[in-house]
Amino acid sequence: MRSLVASAVVAATLFLASVLAPALAAEPKETVDLRNAVMWSIAAHLNQIKAAAPAGDAKTVAAHAAALKGLAPHIPTMFPEGTSLEVVENRAKPEIWADWDKFVEAAEVMETRAGELEQIAKDGAEAPALVAAFATLGKEGCGGCHKPFRAPKD
Repeated sequence: MRSLVASAVVAATLFLASVLAPALAAEPKETVDLRNAVMWSIAAHLNQIKAAAPAGDAKTVAAHAAALKGLAPHIPTMFPEGTSLEVVENRAKPEIWADWDKFVEAAEVMETRAGELEQIAKDGAEAPALVAAFATLGKEGCGGCHKPFRAPKD
């Protein structure tokens, strides 16, 4: 049952990513709302991995890591110019557009780290290895973008 739920979450996430491009032609507020929804989806996948990794549930970890790997390349497309915190209320710092190549690279690192986590989970890694790979994903994948490019909460 858990595998079925994980598969459904992966499918829904990938579908959401596939509809991003046309939706991003909307007004800045609508774009930010969509971006926030996708980021909440990413957070949900991360929370599932956070719960499954210490339990050694490699199948669940692999499914959610695959979803993250699939979403990561779409992250830059969710940040068109004109959607910074200077234009519409959100936490996207202007540094994203000032250092676009570094921002794109951060998304690529997330994709790579998620892929590495997915692979070690598919290889049947036990809890300590899953937790370590998840920590790397969080630090380098998520943190590599959030620290330089996301403003703190007010």
